[in-house]
Amino acid sequence: VVGTLAWQRLVAAPAAPLPAAPTADVGPQAAAGRPDAATPSEPRAEVGRPAAGPAAADPPAESLARVSSDPFGPALRDHAIAEARRGWREVRGDAMPDDVLQGLLADYEQQVRELPFLWGQRLAKAATTVEAKAAALANADALAILATVDGDEPEAAAFVAGPRFATLFGARGGGNVVDGPSRKPDEPLAAGSVLTFPAGVFALGDLGRGNEPFPSDVTVRGAGMDATLLVVDSLSARSVVDRFAIEDCTVFSDSGITDMRQHAAVLSLRRVRVVGFDCGAGSAVALYLFGKSAVLAVDCRFEGGYGRAPGSYANLMDTRSLCLARFERCLFDRVGLDDAGATARFVGCEMRELLGAPPAASTYQNCRITVIDAQRHWDAEYRRRDLNTLFPQWRERLRR
Repeated sequence: VVGTLAWQRLVAAPAAPLPAAPTADVGPQAAAGRPDAATPSEPRAEVGRPAAGPAAADPPAESLARVSSDPFGPALRDHAIAEARRGWREVRGDAMPDDVLQGLLADYEQQVRELPFLWGQRLAKAATTVEAKAAALANADALAILATVDGDEPEAAAFVAGPRFATLFGARGGGNVVDGPSRKPDEPLAAGSVLTFPAGVFALGDLGRGNEPFPSDVTVRGAGMDATLLVVDSLSARSVVDRFAIEDCTVFSDSGITDMRQHAAVLSLRRVRVVGFDCGAGSAVALYLFGKSAVLAVDCRFEGGYGRAPGSYANLMDTRSLCLARFERCLFDRVGLDDAGATARFVGCEMRELLGAPPAASTYQNCRITVIDAQRHWDAEYRRRDLNTLFPQWRERLRR
């Protein structure tokens, strides 16, 4: 293979021939007695053409002059010569010319000299990356972790499974308590804001509008999963979302809770019922998370059948990048987990009539899983549910 590459290089760039070995001299005296050697009275076969007649035997390795400062030793050099000749002969059937071999050896020696430096650089970069990932996981800052972790490291899966994962989502700022029903659309939010909603049915627009960059530690909180219904527009922030939380409410959205197409997001849901996302548009998912993301859901319910197209798709997530996710004691009822990913962990969850088998890449710990009957998979009437059974006359009660 090495000999073939050298030959291709000679043919492709005749104007820039390969350098000769540093002090090697393969002349008539050194070549004397070799069957394939050319002498001044015997013109050498032109490079690029097969030699006429039967293939000539390779000359002995000792006939090639060695550089006095050769750091490679005779065994390594003889190995390179033998392999170069073997590669050439395998392709052409004749003996490799001496000048081609000398040029190959010069390149070979140069690369061998450079390799330790390049390997040292590579190992240093790898060690730096490992240290950066370890430091990020030790500091438990979600954005730092997302910036350094690829997701296929054993440490990443162990971190998602461990008790410190939940610390990524705790609010760090003591912001204002904002009355949700009286807040004006597009009204800016301060970092640490808590939007509170009493029992009832309320519309909540896209909180990303009027908040660029999006503030950290924003929480939307209701009076209970069965008391507060929020009809929401997708959160489509145009910047990083750091520690956005939804708690104690039912969220109805026919286009998903989040629509994060580019930027990183750190999202948590606690005691939240998510419905309405089986809308028939696109892949119909509850969480669009195309950038790197971290998700924690505790004591939540993701239920299909309440959207405008209950016989369509109803997927939990659409992730196009790394997503570190853990779902604890959650119910998944007639939804799909197709794109949950390898770094998603489900702990103590009930999966009732899933729309397809759960993905093998995810981790399931103490979960109960059933899959919907194939004949009912696309049956809209079977899957349909009425939100009025949870919130009677919710449309009439909706406050905008």
